[in-house]
Amino acid sequence: MNLFLYNFAMFLLLPFIAIRILFKSLRDKDYRANFSNRFGLYKNKSEINNAVWFHAVSLGEVIASQRIVKTISEEYDVVLSVSTPTGLREAKKIFESNIEIVYAPWDFSILVSNFYKTYKPIALILFETEIWPNMIHKAFNKKVPIVLCNGRMSDSSHRRYRGFKSLSQKTLNKISFLFVQSNSHLERFHSLGLPKSKIKNECSIKVIQVPGAFEIPVTIAKNLNKFNGFIALGCVIKGQTPHFDFISKATTDALMTLSITSKKPVGNGVITCLNKKQAFARGRKGSEAAEAVLSVLSQ
Repeated sequence: MNLFLYNFAMFLLLPFIAIRILFKSLRDKDYRANFSNRFGLYKNKSEINNAVWFHAVSLGEVIASQRIVKTISEEYDVVLSVSTPTGLREAKKIFESNIEIVYAPWDFSILVSNFYKTYKPIALILFETEIWPNMIHKAFNKKVPIVLCNGRMSDSSHRRYRGFKSLSQKTLNKISFLFVQSNSHLERFHSLGLPKSKIKNECSIKVIQVPGAFEIPVTIAKNLNKFNGFIALGCVIKGQTPHFDFISKATTDALMTLSITSKKPVGNGVITCLNKKQAFARGRKGSEAAEAVLSVLSQ
């Protein structure tokens, strides 16, 4: 499949995509409020030009992107696009008002062109597996450098992309550089025709949210084979019953057991305190846990 056939297929799917989004907008006010963004219509409230365009599809990618987005925004105008209401809400909570937060346009050539006309991006930074042919094609034609951060390619995604290998290869080769999560992801991208000189295996950071501190150990256990180390972050505030002591001890013991049995570092950043004021005062505990994990991994 080439880009022309891809656009033709997208055109045929447009009514079904529009109906699906319309139904979602009836259930979620954030879909309704920003519905025009999907059609490439933007107000550019901050009057941004020559911006760095970040695209993070949803909640996890938005959280993982916050450090690089905040760092870049100190020197450049930034537009952050997302694809889901949860991603939009999280981005608005995390980032300052100087960052323009919008929905990404559907991947139709004319809609993506409208985005470029509005914000005139000077760089495009994607996260994980956000590989959209028109988004990338337009950037490449405008000589806008494209970087994929925290890249991953699951087995199922790899099989799907191989089914459209010609389009996948042409699209991927327009990306300037990829930073991927592991060697297995590197090999999958390479098998789709991307030269290894464009791919670098970098540290991957994945944020997983859990209901409470007690669920942290089992969540780590389920992901032991996916990562080299873990940082457990949480806060247990003392109440009127002994429940506080049981949860704290059980969580700490379970994290220690996981680290010993798996031979992988598990940084314990779960704090115990009497109130919220103490919790905020001990906020550096997470940094200390991260430093401990990195120290063990470097040995």
